[in-house]
Amino acid sequence: TTAFANAVEINLSATNAYLAHATFSNLNLTAGANGTALNLTNSNYALEDGFFTSTIERCVFVGGLSLLNSGDSVVIRENTMTDPNLGINMSSVAGAANCVIMANNITSAGGAMYLQSMLEPKVVFNQCEQSATYTGSLNGMFVLSATSYGLVADNNMHSHGNVQSCLIIENSGATGNSVSRNVMSADSALPGYHISVGPNCPGNFVTDDNSYVDRVNV
Repeated sequence: TTAFANAVEINLSATNAYLAHATFSNLNLTAGANGTALNLTNSNYALEDGFFTSTIERCVFVGGLSLLNSGDSVVIRENTMTDPNLGINMSSVAGAANCVIMANNITSAGGAMYLQSMLEPKVVFNQCEQSATYTGSLNGMFVLSATSYGLVADNNMHSHGNVQSCLIIENSGATGNSVSRNVMSADSALPGYHISVGPNCPGNFVTDDNSYVDRVNV
């Protein structure tokens, strides 16, 4: 038998390959060694959006999702993600917008999500806990890197003292993001930060309706 790294592989590396209006629903997937439960390979993204207008819903992912170079209007909702790796590791092709990440339960050891170079993502109503020892390198549960005009709202982010920050906004171009109505807990002994905003990240908005467990540390 052959041991595969990824439980499901979406391979769009062929010229002009794309996948749209796809639905992945009610799957129970476990990653192999050094892989993820569901992986997107889109090496010709300069020619096509590749993976767009698709939905991933009501699945169990042991080992997380890797959706690098995804396109417009991808919806990730009502999934359970746990054990190794990041829950969601995602980036977008240039110009792609409006990914929705909604109502997921994420307890992945590598952190909840890492969104890179994305435009207008909506991250809402997720229950995220760093209940296991943190195995990632980003020092945050939610990390928005060079991601702009996103909405992070109505999420629960509980660090359990296992990761430094609940939310990190970093790298040039990360602007116009709104952070509202979240509940965050951070361990002051780490020291812990509820929200960390890096240099060269102007115009991000943290509203006064977020709730902070323990002392506020921004």
